[in-house]
Amino acid sequence: MPEDNSRYTLNMGTTKNRVPVTDLPWFWICLFAAFGAMMLVGFSTKFVSRQVEIERKFQAHHRSGQSVSHPSAPNTLITEDRIILSQRPILALLCVIVVVTWPLIWWQKRRMSMDKCNS
Repeated sequence: MPEDNSRYTLNMGTTKNRVPVTDLPWFWICLFAAFGAMMLVGFSTKFVSRQVEIERKFQAHHRSGQSVSHPSAPNTLITEDRIILSQRPILALLCVIVVVTWPLIWWQKRRMSMDKCNS
């Protein structure tokens, strides 16, 4: 029984006109931003606990200098809710990068495949 190779050659012809997504720089920007956001969310508990420890050390050094000049300084400690440096801006930036680059990938891929079809 002979095989029908017309479908195979048709598919091979159309795949030559396609541009691989990995050739687009926006793909790599989107991929690294998405990976960074996932890692930031995945390791957020470790980052927050480390940041709280750093800020408590800073607070202790700051208060030791204040206790000499102002003995009635407030005695509240830094908690996870009240840290000075948060990772939310970094996470927001990474999410914005992913949201902006995803349509750019689609647009550039479509434009490049249209250019290949026209030439």
